[in-house]
Amino acid sequence: MAATTPASAPDLLDLLAKSRIWPDDELRTRLAAIPNLPVDATKTAAHLIKHGVLTTFQARVLLTGKYRGFRLGAYVIREQIGQGLLLLVAQTGGRLVEQEQHRVGSQCARDLQHPLLPEGQGARR
Repeated sequence: MAATTPASAPDLLDLLAKSRIWPDDELRTRLAAIPNLPVDATKTAAHLIKHGVLTTFQARVLLTGKYRGFRLGAYVIREQIGQGLLLLVAQTGGRLVEQEQHRVGSQCARDLQHPLLPEGQGARR
């Protein structure tokens, strides 16, 4: 089933709730603190970005009607910082706990060995 683009603020807020970016109680608290949300989904997304509820990346994905894939275990994907043929690099606002990681500011990088690549030809992210 194809994702349906949200047509209104309630549609966008429904996707936001389904995304699990925020726990339900915290999302309700954050939304209650934002006065007069616009009716239009795109304008609502801009308000949510302005008030720190969403990042630009999260809003862009939600506005396509997609709400899955924002969580990686206990971490929330905040920004996409790159992608390649076999991988997607995402910033979680902190750290990724995986096999080997190299800290670069608040971004994390790790060596990735895909089973289809010859030994020693892994990708770095």
